[in-house]
Amino acid sequence: MPVHFAGLAVDRQAIASFAETHGLKVVEDAAHAFTATSAGDLVGKGSSEAVVFSFYATKTMTTGEGGMVVTPDDRIAARIRTMRLHGISSDALNVTAGRVRPGTTRSSPRIQVQLDRSGCGTGARPAAPLT
Repeated sequence: MPVHFAGLAVDRQAIASFAETHGLKVVEDAAHAFTATSAGDLVGKGSSEAVVFSFYATKTMTTGEGGMVVTPDDRIAARIRTMRLHGISSDALNVTAGRVRPGTTRSSPRIQVQLDRSGCGTGARPAAPLT
């Protein structure tokens, strides 16, 4: 997994060549590479199976949380669409609009861990453990 950092893109052509020679798939970490270019092409275009961008507060482009995956592979895109809803096969908008029936099913198992960040903006520290 090549990692583009601080707006500097890796040599994507060299990575693609290496991956092809060794039968590897490439997923790029582009969390810090929005608008970065490699050999004249924007990061996100090219032969990689997927390019992952982050929209966290410390990244080049932010929405506070979230991200985006760019892929030319329809199968990967379909899987990502399902996993963005934590494995649920349809969102509330489709149910409300009558495009799908209520009672959607979970089509994929998931594990979600969200660390408590409630004190991040205030500088608060976690309480000391009780002894």
